[in-house]
Amino acid sequence: NAQYPNAQYPNAQYPNAQYPNAQYPNAQYPNAQYPNAQYPNAPHSGQLHPGAIYGMQMPPPPASLTGQLRWSEVDEIPSQYKIGAARRRWFTYIVSGLIAVSVAAGVTFLVIRLSRDATPTTGSVHVVSVPTGADVWFDGTLMGDRTPLTIEPVPIGTRHKIEVSLRHYQRYTEEVSIPKAGGTVQMLAQLTSLTGKIAINTTPGGAQIWINGQPRGMTPTTLSGIDIDSTPSIELMHKDFGKYLVPLKWDAAGVAYVDYKFSH
Repeated sequence: NAQYPNAQYPNAQYPNAQYPNAQYPNAQYPNAQYPNAQYPNAPHSGQLHPGAIYGMQMPPPPASLTGQLRWSEVDEIPSQYKIGAARRRWFTYIVSGLIAVSVAAGVTFLVIRLSRDATPTTGSVHVVSVPTGADVWFDGTLMGDRTPLTIEPVPIGTRHKIEVSLRHYQRYTEEVSIPKAGGTVQMLAQLTSLTGKIAINTTPGGAQIWINGQPRGMTPTTLSGIDIDSTPSIELMHKDFGKYLVPLKWDAAGVAYVDYKFSH
């Protein structure tokens, strides 16, 4: 009545018959539910609707493309499923490491693929000789190693002269071409023994000469067409002195000299 004195609103205007207590009984809206300190003299219902509280809050941000939870949903996750700061940090390290490894693998694959697809500019020549240990000349230049050896790099689409030389063997010569596709060209040098001659003299003379188990005449004599590689020695047999094995020393010209004196 302090707010609306009877003088302003006489009972004649709002008689009790118009708003009988039977229509709004005090049991339905007790004064204890509406303290005047919170809502003075204002008739409100006893409870707030749940939508009224959420309606006053800011709308939650939508989920991002990475599937992160909205801020309003974080509090709804049980504590046992939440990731602590330390775990989040380790999780970040692990994900970053996996990404780094994936990127490195991709770059390595790309480099290998580009290297394979790149057109070669050089090739090589692999030289083998029989027997081994021969000197090799490449376009007139003596190589530092002996057979077997690989000469590289050699420009593609070029032609080169290769010579193989071994003492007491005929020199081997071959020309090789490096294909435009690159790669290694194989070269096999089958060396042929040089034939030489042996000048033989004995004291006394008249000794029989044996070479590789075959008789080749009597001393003194000179034998030609001797296979140098297979003839490291000869045998001399005299009727008065018996048989003797004599080693040979071949010079660079393919000649061996023998001057043997028999004795008892």
